[in-house]
Amino acid sequence: MKKISLLLIAALFVALSSSCFSPYTAEATITLSLAGSSQPNNSESRAVIGTYPPDISILNQIDYVAVFSGTGGNQTFTAKGGTIIRGIVPPGTYTIDIKATINGERYATGTHTGFEAKAGNNMVQMHMNKWLYELGDTGPGGGIIFYINTGGFQLYGFTSPEDKTAHYFECAPVHLPGTYEWQTPTNSSTLAIDTTNGSGKRNTTYILDWGTAAAGRTTPPATACANYTNNGKADWFLPSFFEFDNIFASKSITGIVLTGSSYWTSSEFNATDAYRFNSDRTSTSDAKTYLCSVRPIRAF
Repeated sequence: MKKISLLLIAALFVALSSSCFSPYTAEATITLSLAGSSQPNNSESRAVIGTYPPDISILNQIDYVAVFSGTGGNQTFTAKGGTIIRGIVPPGTYTIDIKATINGERYATGTHTGFEAKAGNNMVQMHMNKWLYELGDTGPGGGIIFYINTGGFQLYGFTSPEDKTAHYFECAPVHLPGTYEWQTPTNSSTLAIDTTNGSGKRNTTYILDWGTAAAGRTTPPATACANYTNNGKADWFLPSFFEFDNIFASKSITGIVLTGSSYWTSSEFNATDAYRFNSDRTSTSDAKTYLCSVRPIRAF
């Protein structure tokens, strides 16, 4: 694996003793020099900064958690960006685990084993890799990761400037309470006709816009998803046909449970019908007056 050195040095000073506040008689200064590593099947080098020269705007957003565990016990230290962390640990042999997040989302991780905490200055070089999620992991929104595309996929916004690249889908931990009609009245199209991966967010926006364009219109599933929040995330939407199908495709790995008898997607078939899934993965287009469960998803 090719190592790509970056211009970031975060110093972590761990005092094995201090003055009158420590029972130990030796002091160790540990400097962690963090560098990035290129990832297989991914041309992006993402470590603690990810670009060279360093992108300071990203660097300043990174939160670090450094965990020392070993013969001297366990200690956890935190920092923002490249700030210095100070702490006291007993002498011993340690494994150092560093995790970096941005706005609560996984960013980079690194591990160093067999570090001997001794008196004097100690330099530890740690190569940090992109911190990837796996199927079934808990996502940043507190949901369940059910789809991964390491190369990225297009997440369509309402207009082209709002498009972005995403790598993961997560679904809400459970479906929302109750069952919902897709829209009322059901005699006009919302233009939410896309079925592809990455189209659910835009479909949801189309549906919501249709609902607010005239009095007496309601869009219960799309509205429920847009109003849903979990773990501080409020960017949930009603999945498109193939986005929902991915829940089934990875279900044996993720363990996602679908207790509803049927689920709406955001993909419209025509003015009166929309696509839904049954809990056994069979699908059909059905009247928008049909009552189905709803499972919000989000992409990142």
